[in-house]
Amino acid sequence: MLHGILTGEFRRNVCHNMKISCRDCAFLDNCQYSALFESPKTSAAVFNHSQSVPPPYLISCDSRSVDFAPGDPLAFDFLLFGDDVEKYIPQLFAVIQNISSYPLGENHLPFELDHVEQKTSESSFTIMENEVTARPEPSPWTFQLPERYDKIFIQFASPFRTQENNELVREFVPAVFFNQVRQRFTQLVDPKNKKTLEFPKLPNMHDVHLHHSSWKDIPCCSSFHGEDMILGGVLASFHMNRSSELDAWLPYLFFCEKYHVGKETTFGFGKYSLWVKQ
Repeated sequence: MLHGILTGEFRRNVCHNMKISCRDCAFLDNCQYSALFESPKTSAAVFNHSQSVPPPYLISCDSRSVDFAPGDPLAFDFLLFGDDVEKYIPQLFAVIQNISSYPLGENHLPFELDHVEQKTSESSFTIMENEVTARPEPSPWTFQLPERYDKIFIQFASPFRTQENNELVREFVPAVFFNQVRQRFTQLVDPKNKKTLEFPKLPNMHDVHLHHSSWKDIPCCSSFHGEDMILGGVLASFHMNRSSELDAWLPYLFFCEKYHVGKETTFGFGKYSLWVKQ
């Protein structure tokens, strides 16, 4: 729902011809909407990727409420990353200010913008409230390897959706998960494929102790497609005991905790939490 409203309003603000598809547009590779919300095939070819270029954003909503009364809040995170993030900010501010123009959800509930905060690793501060806006500043992702730990515990908050051999993976497979972590890191950190990233040796997959794994279908109402869609993925939790291989993989695991993993990440899929236990 949030994805559809944000992308639709952004396109209406910048598009010169809403009647044609992005794929058929002569300005495909010189358009803010295309660069942010699409993955042009021409860009993928330039970047030398066999797959699409990941869009540089995530929408995440921790609320599971589907019924709202007057005065109830609906908070969500919009995470924007990459070298070009600042050039999208003016249009995004305009989109967010107009969000009250769009009744949300199946019952078309009216919402008003309360405020927008920028979150950093240390704090959060308001950057938009009423008619006042402040310029957000880029915030780097940082990681520090814990000095002491015995094991890590990972639990998915939203379905982990991925494919192998063009088929959906319908159960949690540790090797597939680590492959997606590697692919996600490569696509986001080195999108232009300037160099071949070398990854450490994989941990022993027999050291992955699975606690829970189940398939979860999530219905999505798509006004663009004019029909309801079902997006599914695996919900899982597991732990791993410390090893030298796991030490080497921790930065990548913490990275994907922040930027999600798997397919449909822009819809909030593949979000997990990682705990380090002594």
